[in-house]
Amino acid sequence: MSGLCLVCWECPNPNISPPWTRHGTPEPTAAAAVTQGDAGALPPPGPSEGDPPSGLSAGEPPQTPRRATVTLLHLVAGDRLEPSEHLENVGLFEHIDEFPKTVMFWRVSLEFSTRHRNPLFSRALGLDPAECLVVDVLHQMYLGVMNVFCHDVLWLLIRALHFGGAGTADEILEVAVMTCRQKLLQWYKTRHAMYPTEELTRVSDLTTSMLSDEDGRKVKTKAAETWGVLLFLLDELHTVKLDIVPDATDLLAAGRALENTICLWDNCEWRLTDKDIQSSYDYLTKFLQLTHRFEHLHTPKRHLCTHLLSNLAQHGNPRMYSTWMDESLNKQIKKCCRELSQTTFDIVLLASVKELFKTCNNLHKRIRLV
Repeated sequence: MSGLCLVCWECPNPNISPPWTRHGTPEPTAAAAVTQGDAGALPPPGPSEGDPPSGLSAGEPPQTPRRATVTLLHLVAGDRLEPSEHLENVGLFEHIDEFPKTVMFWRVSLEFSTRHRNPLFSRALGLDPAECLVVDVLHQMYLGVMNVFCHDVLWLLIRALHFGGAGTADEILEVAVMTCRQKLLQWYKTRHAMYPTEELTRVSDLTTSMLSDEDGRKVKTKAAETWGVLLFLLDELHTVKLDIVPDATDLLAAGRALENTICLWDNCEWRLTDKDIQSSYDYLTKFLQLTHRFEHLHTPKRHLCTHLLSNLAQHGNPRMYSTWMDESLNKQIKKCCRELSQTTFDIVLLASVKELFKTCNNLHKRIRLV
């Protein structure tokens, strides 16, 4: 797994430190550095690793207390002064005359898609990312684990010539996609005859470009479409011969475990019983064990399955807080964050979102059964 898990704090990169405590309120560390010191009592900076900050030499006595603070707290060129509860207006930084004083800097070199700290993660609000952030099954399961599983099974069947084909690799792929499309459309009709009240989102077409490539990780289907593709592939695995696809038995059992997990949550209320939680553990654990040897399935979203399970008792049924309907709000919320002044970022952002929600009809989570 690559990147940073905000839940368990596992990070293979030793150069990245957590921007908040594991079980506490957000702390401006890692991406931000806290400066606090008495201007009249700051010791001269000693030698430090790497190049010294611009304008200072290693071991050189500071000319001003502020330079001593920068060196002492290991700030680097490019660190950006951010508004905080201690200094809401960064324009007043040059006029600070009371010490000690706490201010916050943002480490630009460690940022990814986030350009500012989230004002909702605040000590005053009592919000802890490790406790209030939840795993969204739309992205983690349907567009993540389930989609990658479908991709690997599809290519496994294509390589085994389950859908037919002869000639070059491109010719085999073209014939396989045509056959697979024909079988999928027929399967939709059969499925509807068996379950006439089921609301199943269908793939309108299946092309070679939708399969990505053999070394890719995902099928280019939407979240709700992936569920139908999974059910179709499980029926195909049930008919395949073991001498052609030796892993068919394990993949079929793993896929059924994934199917049972989704069906279980679909039929549960918001608060899961102890029996439901245990069944969720059994199904997902079985899926993880049976697919452990398949390297393509080892993704960060697979790792989130463990956190999804561990939070079932506290957060409840994952289907109840998934973003099937509220996904469209993200574009509007993103617009609220654009072109905001750093000096009033928190206040204006929260006010803009509040006004946006007053005129929005999709305020409440609504479940879409697929």
